[in-house]
Amino acid sequence: MKSFEHLIITRFNLNLYARDKHDAPTRTERWLEHRFEIFERYCLPSVAAQTNPNFRWLCLFDAATPAAYRRRIGGYQSVCPQFRAVFYSAGQAGRLTESLRTTISGLLAGREGLATPPSAAADHYQSR
Repeated sequence: MKSFEHLIITRFNLNLYARDKHDAPTRTERWLEHRFEIFERYCLPSVAAQTNPNFRWLCLFDAATPAAYRRRIGGYQSVCPQFRAVFYSAGQAGRLTESLRTTISGLLAGREGLATPPSAAADHYQSR
């Protein structure tokens, strides 16, 4: 019998859409701060409280996520040991299925150095 690996995949702030469902811009610091507040208040504690810890949680972030937010991301694994931050460039996000397949294949093969963003990622977030 093949073993089963349960993955939770969360698209956090990938550079896929310029506007949200309410037609508000998504590439602003205000939008990003709101996303982090919701994530930290509801999503992170909910996943961390799962009674069965046999899963891995891949949270997909934009490679251009500003440093202050990356520091926050860096603390999430201490809250939920199954958490793994994965950073994708806009180009990788545009090919999300292919990029995710590569990430998951590497993860299942034991290569966890997948959370490193491309060094040439441009910071495309705007101030409030």
